[in-house]
Amino acid sequence: MRLLMRDRNGELSLTNDLFDDIPPYAILSHRWSENIAEEVTFEEIKNGTGRSKSAYRKIEFCAEQARRDGLQYFWVDTCCIDKSTMDEVQASINSMFRWYRDAAQCYVYLSDVSMTAVLSRNGSQADSDQVELSREAVLRGSKWFTRGWTLQELLAPASVQFFSREGLRLGDKVSLEQEIHTITKIPIPALRKTTPFDQFDVDERLRWAEMRQTTREEDWAYSLLGIFDVFMPLNYGEGRDNAIQRLRKEIENTPKRQASFSTQILEKFQDKGATLLTSFSDLWDILISATTGHKKWGVVCILDALDECETLGRNQLIDAISKFSSRTTTHAPALKFLLTSRPYVDMKRRFRHLECDLPTIHLKGENEEEITKISHEIDMAIRSRVMDISRTLELGLEEQNVLIEELTLGQSRTYLWVHLVFDEIQNGILLTPGKIRSEVRNIPRTVSEAYNRILSKSRDISLARKLLHIVVAAARPLTLLEMALALAIGPKHQSIGDIDLVPEEQFRDDIRQLCGLFVVVVDSKVYLLHQTAREFLVSPPSWSSPLGSSTALQWKFSLHPKESHRILAEICILRLSLLDFNLSGLRASADQYQYIAMRTFLQYAAQFWADHFREANWNSKDWAAERAISYCRPDLPTSAWFEIYRRLATRDMPGNFTPLLVASYFGLSTIVERLPKKVLKDVNVKDSKHGRSSISWAAGEGYGAVLQWLPRGSTVRRLLGIGARINSKDRYGGTPLHWASRNGHDTVVKQLLESGADTNAKDNDARTPLHWASQNGRDTIWRDAASLGFPERPRYRS
Repeated sequence: MRLLMRDRNGELSLTNDLFDDIPPYAILSHRWSENIAEEVTFEEIKNGTGRSKSAYRKIEFCAEQARRDGLQYFWVDTCCIDKSTMDEVQASINSMFRWYRDAAQCYVYLSDVSMTAVLSRNGSQADSDQVELSREAVLRGSKWFTRGWTLQELLAPASVQFFSREGLRLGDKVSLEQEIHTITKIPIPALRKTTPFDQFDVDERLRWAEMRQTTREEDWAYSLLGIFDVFMPLNYGEGRDNAIQRLRKEIENTPKRQASFSTQILEKFQDKGATLLTSFSDLWDILISATTGHKKWGVVCILDALDECETLGRNQLIDAISKFSSRTTTHAPALKFLLTSRPYVDMKRRFRHLECDLPTIHLKGENEEEITKISHEIDMAIRSRVMDISRTLELGLEEQNVLIEELTLGQSRTYLWVHLVFDEIQNGILLTPGKIRSEVRNIPRTVSEAYNRILSKSRDISLARKLLHIVVAAARPLTLLEMALALAIGPKHQSIGDIDLVPEEQFRDDIRQLCGLFVVVVDSKVYLLHQTAREFLVSPPSWSSPLGSSTALQWKFSLHPKESHRILAEICILRLSLLDFNLSGLRASADQYQYIAMRTFLQYAAQFWADHFREANWNSKDWAAERAISYCRPDLPTSAWFEIYRRLATRDMPGNFTPLLVASYFGLSTIVERLPKKVLKDVNVKDSKHGRSSISWAAGEGYGAVLQWLPRGSTVRRLLGIGARINSKDRYGGTPLHWASRNGHDTVVKQLLESGADTNAKDNDARTPLHWASQNGRDTIWRDAASLGFPERPRYRS
C-alpha cells in the first residue's frame, strides 16, 4: 500500500510500498470522472505532473482535509495504484475493503453536489433550516450512491464524512444515517457495524448492490469481495454472471465464523453503561445480532404468559416480534418465537395480521372438559404443597387431610390463589389441631380476597398506596433506589443531600412490610406479583373516581390511572428540579451516560415526566402544572432535561423546539392552554429538521384522542382553535392528515376531516392521506372519510 503525502515544499509525493507499521491515514471515496483521462494517475504523481487535470482538485481537497484532521498521509485509488501491472491491480482489489476499513477517516467527495448552487437558489440569506433541507435533497440525487465500488467504501470505514464539490461538509454516516438508509435500503445495524456482515444472509448482502453499476461488468462481483470477506483472482472478460458464480462458490467454501457475542455486549456496555439495560432497542439489537449467525440449528425464544407483562414493554416486544416475523425472506429465520397468552382482545388484535402466515393454536380452557382437567392439576399442586408445609409446621396426617379437603372445595381455585393462600398459611395463621378447620375456612376464597387481606395488613396504608400508585403507572419497573427516592422526595427538597434515603437492603424489607406479597423485588427492581394485581387495584379509565371503600374489598379498584400519573409526574418534576443536575454539568462530563446513571431517578424523570403529565388531570392551582411550563421553554435552565431525553429517544423528534412544539410533540394540552398569547403566535412555526408544525407533530403522535375521563378537549382541537394551519406541509410534503392517517390515529383523522383537512393533498411521493390509510389497512379511517362524503378508496400500488 502506497500513501500520498506533502513534502517540505508542499508538493505531493508517494511513500514506498508499505506492508507493516502503516501510519494513520485518510482515504478518499469518489466517483471517477466521465472522461477517465481527467483522472490523475500513478505515473503523473511520480513525475509531478497532472495538476492541470480537473480531477486534481479532489486530490488537493483530500490532502487539505487530512491536514485539518491532523493526518499526514492519505490514499486515493486513481493515483496510489500502479495500474500498469495486473498483479498490483489484483492485489489492490483484494485488499481494498481492508484499506478502507483501517483508515482513520474516509472522505466522500460528491462531485455532483454543489452547495454553492443550493445557497444561490435559496438566496444569500438562506438560513440553516434551508441549507439542511437542501443538503438532504441533493444527497439523494448524487450518483455516488449508484456506483458499485462505493458500497464497500460506505460500509467498511468506521468514520465516513460527506463533502460537496466545494469541500463543504454535509454530515457524516452517523448524522445522515436515516437518509443513507432510505437511499440504499441497507439495514441500520449494517451501517453502524453493530451487526457483523456475515450475520446477514448472502442474498440480502447481494441485494445491497442490486441497483448499483460498474463500468466493467465483472467489477460488480469484484467490488463485493470485502463485504463477503473472500479473496479470489480477477478474470476480466469472464462476464458478470460468471464472476458472480465464482463469488458465490468462494462464499460457500469459506469457513463460517461466529462473532463473539460476549465481546459485542461488553463493547456496548462500556459505551452506554447501565443505560443499555433500560434501552429496548439496544437489547433487541443484541438479541438479533446474537442469533442471526446460528442458522444451522436456530434459536427458539419461549415467552410464557405474555399478557402478564407490563403494558409498555409488552407492546414494544409484540411490535418488534411482529415486524421481525413479517419480513419477507427466502429462508426460515434462525430466530423463532413461541408465545403464550390469554386470548385478550388487545393481544389478538396486535397479532391478527400474522395469523394467516404463522401457526396459531387456541387452547379452549373455557369449556367444561378443560376446566375439569385444570382443576385436577391444581388439586395435585395443593396436595404437594400441603406435604411440603406439613414438615415445617409439624402437621399430622389427619391435619393434612383436613387442609387438603378444605382447600380443594372452592370453585375459584387458580395457581395464583394457591400461591397466596399457602403464604398466608405459613406466615399468617396459627394451625392448632383443634382449630385447623375453622382457621382454614377463614382463608380468602378468591384471589381478590387474598389481595385485599394482604394490603389491609400494611403498617402504613398511606405510604403503601403511594408506592402502588407509582408501580402501576411507571413506564418501566423502578429499581429499589429509584423507588426509595420517589417515595421520599418532596417539594421542600432542593438537593439530593436533603433527602433522607433508606439503604437499599433496608428498603427491600420495608416494601415487604408495606405491601406484603403483593409487590415483589426481582433483580433489585420492583414489580407487582401478578398481572391480576394490577387488574384488582386499577379502576377503569372511564370511571370518574376510584371505587375504593364503597365495596367489601377496600383495595379493589382503589387507584385511578389519572391520579397515579399525577403522583408520578409530580415526583419526576421534583427530581428534575434538584440542584445536582444542570446542563453545564452534563455537557462538561467526560462520560455523560455515567453522569446520568450516577444520579438516581434522573434518567427516568427526564424520559417519562411528560408522558405522565399528559395522562394526568390538572387544575388551575396545581404547582406542578405551573412548573411544567418552564420545562417547555428551551431558553430556561429548567429545560436541561431535554438533553437527556434527546439521547434516549427512539422515535422521530423535532430538530429544535419552541414551547408550543414541545407541548404539541408530547401532547400536553394543559400546557397549550396555559401558554401566553405571544407564544401561541408561533403556532405555525416549523422545526428545523423535518419542517413540521405543532399541529403536524400532535396529529402524527395521536394526541387528539379524547379519553372519556378527560373532557377538556384534545391537543389537536386546541391547536386548531388558535389558528394552526390545518394543511401545512413539511419538507416531505406531508400534512397533519398525512401523519395521522399513516400512523392510524382514527380520532385525530376524524377531527381533521371535520375541520376541513385536504384529503387530496399529495406528499413528495405523490401519496394522499387516504393512500396511506389504504396502504396500512386503516378501515376505520375510510369509514369516517366516506361518512363525510369523501371519495371511495383508491387502489394504491407500493
